[in-house]
Amino acid sequence: MDVDETEETLTDPENRIIKQITVEDVEATDKLFEDLMGQGVNARKAYIKEHSKEATYNAE
Repeated sequence: MDVDETEETLTDPENRIIKQITVEDVEATDKLFEDLMGQGVNARKAYIKEHSKEATYNAE
């Protein structure tokens, strides 16, 4: 994100949404983050293919 996007989405109290997340299974969560944000492409592709029908898009 550029500076303006960061300011608008993260620091502007009128636009930001802050939610606390509680994780029950730390190991599974860690694996998911590694799959989605790590170096391995295959796990990320598999996740996207498996969950693509759940995705929604809001073009406001």
